[in-house]
Amino acid sequence: MLVNIGNIEDGSQTINNLLEELNNRKVKLWVDGNILRYKAPKGVLTQEMLKTIGEKKEEIVRSLRKNYILLNVDSVHDVTCDCTQDLIASLAVWRGLEYEVVFADSWGFEFTPDADRQGIIGNMIDSGINDSQRLAEDFLGIKLFNCEVKSLEQVLDTAKSELEEGRPLIIWIDSYWNPCAPNYKKSHFYYHSFMAVGIDSLNNSLIYIDPYTSPEKQLYISVDELKEGIGPIITKIRFDENVNSQLPWLDLLKDNMLKIEGKKQTPGAFNAMREFAGYFEKNIDYVKEAQEYNNFYNWLISLKIDEIVRGRRQFAKFLKALSVYHDVPDISTIIAGLETASSKWHTVHTLVMKGALLDEPDPVNTKISLRVKALADYEEEIFIQLKNSINNLDGF
Repeated sequence: MLVNIGNIEDGSQTINNLLEELNNRKVKLWVDGNILRYKAPKGVLTQEMLKTIGEKKEEIVRSLRKNYILLNVDSVHDVTCDCTQDLIASLAVWRGLEYEVVFADSWGFEFTPDADRQGIIGNMIDSGINDSQRLAEDFLGIKLFNCEVKSLEQVLDTAKSELEEGRPLIIWIDSYWNPCAPNYKKSHFYYHSFMAVGIDSLNNSLIYIDPYTSPEKQLYISVDELKEGIGPIITKIRFDENVNSQLPWLDLLKDNMLKIEGKKQTPGAFNAMREFAGYFEKNIDYVKEAQEYNNFYNWLISLKIDEIVRGRRQFAKFLKALSVYHDVPDISTIIAGLETASSKWHTVHTLVMKGALLDEPDPVNTKISLRVKALADYEEEIFIQLKNSINNLDGF
């Protein structure tokens, strides 16, 4: 239940007894601009209590403004994003920007067989998906930078000071202690990022969004849970107010196509895929790939192929956005082709997991090699179609 109690005015007194009673009844109160709002379990508030809240709203607001901060950031989830990319998307939409621009570099593939990489093939792959933070800084004016966590008090003080300046704070937490995570209080699986958008001092909690695991706009984590699971870093956010609102979609597309083709001091993506396929069949050592990880999904090769799966879909989203903001020829078949390529890479990911479980994985390794070679041919055809479609556009 989410209700607008009414417009409010400033005042000076506090009413802690009423707020404590509402807190005991699991009623959340906050100030949104010049409006007092609340969220309560069904049937908890009587008509008499609602009347009291309405009569005391000025005093409630004065107290909340001393003890409560909330930024109105919506939770934006994109199925192709990881947790940090979801937070970038949420920040972009909050600022009225098109977040899909950060997907401009997400179609790619580089492979560097190197003895210094300890024979771990996952170390030799660059999926091309890792430039989203750079693109967010360059074209959305959203800059992220990490700070070492020294104490819980430092995290809470930083959250308060950042939020008072109108900036959310990204916090990393052991997913075991993240109330929204599927492994909450079940297993220590990974560090996960969410974004603090408010403080509720009365309830000793941070208010946050976590679009990767929950669509809810306002989630609460107690200071005690945060203390147990706080990660090694927090990530501050800075905004460049002078960022150019006219995004260079076509320039970014051209740049990535040159990279894919191998004209930006990198080998061509499709030949790199073919080289990876041959090397994988002859050299894959699943024991090495596992390193100290028991869970396959934490292996580097698993993470890199998962990035490739998401990257093809992200570039398809970039092309969809491009077709909205620019007058380009119909590229719907190319977008569909990239989505199909993503599904094919997902099959490769499944086969790699299968190979890791077998005592005699050679037949599966051969199948993986053949599929990746076929994917190189398939994606190269998509690339040629895209190049032919846009060659006559201004700037190409």
